[in-house]
Formats: sequence, structure tokens, C-alpha cells
Amino acid sequence: MKNISLFYTKFLFLFFFILFPLHAQKKTGTLEMLYWANGGLGWSAIGSEAFNTSVILQSENVIYTFQITGHSYRDSWLFSHNWKEFYDYSALIGIANRNDTYHTSISAGLAYLTGYRATSTGGFFKKKVTTKKYIIPTLGVEISSQLFWKVGKVFGIGLNVFADLNAEEVLSGATISVFLGKLY
Repeated sequence: MKNISLFYTKFLFLFFFILFPLHAQKKTGTLEMLYWANGGLGWSAIGSEAFNTSVILQSENVIYTFQITGHSYRDSWLFSHNWKEFYDYSALIGIANRNDTYHTSISAGLAYLTGYRATSTGGFFKKKVTTKKYIIPTLGVEISSQLFWKVGKVFGIGLNVFADLNAEEVLSGATISVFLGKLY
């Protein structure tokens, strides 16, 4: 696990501190930078709920994203049940299109997946976990797309769709998200 964390740290360093400045040097003159954070709740393809949160930097039509997504599944809330939770941390690069009303983007990058599967007995108030198995952290490919409407210069609302392709479990989901930052 330590080697995977070290690899992921090196990847993030390469992504944000080497690739981004190379892109910024390609254009002469003033380079317009946009930045924002977003978060949302929604649906996961593995079962029930999903969440996402992102920090995004956009230079011209190139978008750089650090995103955290979570997926969970529970087959019952009241009685004995099985559940699983997965979290992925990803660094993405992509293209964006925007105007004064809306913003669209699609990105792809490297994801680091972690999580667990568990079984419990008992009801909602007296739950007893009988097994809890953590997965081996796995690397995967993350694909993400955003579509949001700009309500103001610093606020937007829209849809975030994401998928993580990895060896453990293919995850996908969609959230209704709020966007805050320098949107134009």
C-alpha cells in the first residue's frame, strides 16, 4: 500500500506541477485561469447513493481536476444486510467548452480505489457487524463529465457523471452538484 501511495503522490506531482506549466507556456500573452470547487449527491450504479467533490482549474479549454467520489450499496436498512462502500481519488485532465450561460467538460485520468465489503445482523439500532473485508487498493482509469449552468459569476448548478474502470469493481454514478468559484 505504501508503494501505491508513493506512486499516486508522484503522479499528482507530475500532473499539477509539470504538465500544467508546460501547457501554460504554449500561449503567449494573458492566460485566463478559471477555478472552482464542486460537490454533490446522487445515484451510484452499484446500488444506492453516491457523492462527489472536486477541485478544478481551467486554462483556456484545458481542464485539470482532482476528484473524490464515493459509492455505497446496502440491501436492507432494517434487518440483516450486506453492504459495500468504495472511495476513489482521481487526477484528471480533459477539455472544456463554456460560454456565459453553461459549461461542459469531459476528462480522463488515473484513479486510486479503496473501500470494503461487510455483512451484519440485527436491526437498524442494534447492528452487529459479522464480517468486514477491506479491498486491496487498486489503480484504475477515471472518466468524468460535467454540465452546469452558471447562475452567477461564482455559482452554478448542474450534473456530474463519473465512472471508474478498475480490476476490483467497475463504478459509475451521477450527482446533482453545486459549483462555487471563478466561473467566468
